[in-house]
Amino acid sequence: MKIRRYLLCVCFAAVAFVMQSIGAADLEVSIMPDELCSLKVPLTLGFQLGIPARDNSSFYAECFSANALQHEIQKLNERIEIGLLVKQKIDPQSGEITVILNNTSAEQKGLTLRSGHLLKGKIYVARAFGSKIRGKRIINLRLQREGSARPPMVVEEKLSRWSKGSALEWEFIPEEDGVYLCSFLIQPDSEVSIRGFSLLPEDSLSIWRGASINVLQSTGAGFFRWPVVSGMDFYNWYDGVGDLSRRFAVQPEKTGLTHHDFGTAEYVDFCRTVGVEPLICVPLYTSGCTDTRIADLNAAAQLAADWVAYCNADDPHPLALLRKRNGLGDPLRVKHWELVVPEAGALISPLILADNCQRTIQVMKEEDADILVGATLKGIQIKTLDTLLQRAGKQLDFVTCYAPGAYERIKIYNQKNDTHIMFANTLLQGDKNLSAMRIAKELAAARGVPVEYYINWYRSLGIAGSASSRLALCYDGPVCLPYYAEQVLGLNHGLTRLSTDIGLISAMIGRFPAVTSLKVDAASGKDADALSVTAAWTEDGSVLVVFVYNPTPQDQLLKLNLSQLKKPFAFWIMDQLGAELTAAPKNTTLPVSRRQKAGSALKQVVECWIGPASFTRILVKE
Repeated sequence: MKIRRYLLCVCFAAVAFVMQSIGAADLEVSIMPDELCSLKVPLTLGFQLGIPARDNSSFYAECFSANALQHEIQKLNERIEIGLLVKQKIDPQSGEITVILNNTSAEQKGLTLRSGHLLKGKIYVARAFGSKIRGKRIINLRLQREGSARPPMVVEEKLSRWSKGSALEWEFIPEEDGVYLCSFLIQPDSEVSIRGFSLLPEDSLSIWRGASINVLQSTGAGFFRWPVVSGMDFYNWYDGVGDLSRRFAVQPEKTGLTHHDFGTAEYVDFCRTVGVEPLICVPLYTSGCTDTRIADLNAAAQLAADWVAYCNADDPHPLALLRKRNGLGDPLRVKHWELVVPEAGALISPLILADNCQRTIQVMKEEDADILVGATLKGIQIKTLDTLLQRAGKQLDFVTCYAPGAYERIKIYNQKNDTHIMFANTLLQGDKNLSAMRIAKELAAARGVPVEYYINWYRSLGIAGSASSRLALCYDGPVCLPYYAEQVLGLNHGLTRLSTDIGLISAMIGRFPAVTSLKVDAASGKDADALSVTAAWTEDGSVLVVFVYNPTPQDQLLKLNLSQLKKPFAFWIMDQLGAELTAAPKNTTLPVSRRQKAGSALKQVVECWIGPASFTRILVKE
């Protein structure tokens, strides 16, 4: 036991030595009234979206599998239930299945569907649409948890006496967690048609899981970027509109997708439900396009323009009429569009890429002049950016480019041409801070733990630092992370919570979006590893938001002087995520704790400790 304590003391002493060797003085910072810039797009972090299927999705609320009904009908017909005749009709337009149950026995019989995982104590509502053909009007829903010895629950519903069809609802509360067998039973000597089987939690929002929506809202996300699917090299939006049964799967041989449940309408509805802006990715046409329906650049450009029209056009545009036929009356008003530009190579030059961008943007804006169209350039070739600016600069609204010197090129172009191309980042990375990565490696070496133990947190911390530094640099435009929206959800059999570091960091940045960047003056010197402080007004100008990025492994005292702003500030609130660097390693994940503090701002000076390896948001309110 004494040896173990001695080893822990040695480890802590080693960490303390690393902390002292890096060192940094207390930092005194004045927030100045000088406005550096005003962002067209408030600073929030976005996430990627793929094409989730309704079965077992983190987002969809439906507890019945889309294939469950057909599967159960097949099983019934194969085993030949005595006294029960089962037929099905399929609507040729919608593909919806109507089940006709004819019970000629002396007991209740019907159709059983297997649910997803249901939660004890939560209210669920099963729905269907039924019509009596003959016999009694009662339809019972019998519910029993799979493998349970408890007696089943039975909920009764009646078909309307006068209507040819009735909307049916069975409400129930599970007594146990688990998967349930849900049997829709009709009475003896009765015949009934039923369609539209559904099972939803009471708190669902339309077709979406209410719990997931609430968590995503809490992240303060600004954009969802879609469609982003591994293996997909071209997306034809026509494949994802209209009735679900008539949609083509997206390149199943490359993506593994067998369904196309999440098309344009579902995507925009999901964004609006969460409260974020849609950012639609348009694949740029190249000669290697694998969609044989797209013959050339003109056809691909027209496809992109049609997509804009389908989303935004009013009557009597033909694509507005198509949108209405698909059940969407009002325009979707999608403002942000992004061309995904591949890397130049031997078979495709920067000039070809730039010309393809220019042509595509032109026809897209002919459909809707108010949209914002950007380009995300893969690779780090500055020549592609230079050529793009020459050919399509006056049509571009934002650019994401990782080539060294990209921002300087865009800034010079804007000055020469009186344009405002935003320097966006639709795949913001967090592992580019070399000094932070160095600190992580030094800590790992000092403690004798795998470097990934620290780097995983430092990568998240670096994302926060990169995002906040955009304020001081006046970088503008949509910002998205290389994480999918599902990755910020902690899911456990339907229980949803905001559990990930990146989700909490997103919430710290996005809940009070910064708009007007302010000048920050540091009274004491600091090296590259010390605190980084950025400040801005939120949109209404009544809240000052200050971000503090501390990659160093030590506490540092920040003295924030607000007197130059000449505002009657009343109080301040600090929210901080920081790593517990001296905690004894128990697993592969570095412990991260959240600290909160509040105080009066009447003296115009805010003093607070900034923890080691931390990201802090300070809100100061009038």
